[in-house]
Amino acid sequence: MPRILVTGASTGLGLAAAQALAEEGHEVVVHARGRDRFPDRSVLERMGGAVYGDLSRMDETLAMAGQADRFGRFDAVIHNAGVYRAPGALQVNTVAPYLLTAAMAKPRRLIYLSSGY
Repeated sequence: MPRILVTGASTGLGLAAAQALAEEGHEVVVHARGRDRFPDRSVLERMGGAVYGDLSRMDETLAMAGQADRFGRFDAVIHNAGVYRAPGALQVNTVAPYLLTAAMAKPRRLIYLSSGY
């Protein structure tokens, strides 16, 4: 089955997408800023793995690309992580998806999600 990375997968739409994909049999690797962002550890047990990094920080975004590459090439990356009206919004919403994708092994597909209030 395809290997998929979902950023911002600890809550909301990212978590829902990751769970739905995992239930369909995909190998899903989830992303969060830190391990503490997954209070329900059983979520991680159903996933193919996890990567961690604060996407508002360039160094952590690059480190996350290295973590992701340890899983091998991804069939898809779902860029879901985002912030709304917060410091670092430009970095998280625009720069990090570009930087992460450029720094990791080239995925077959890129999917960008966004939402508004």
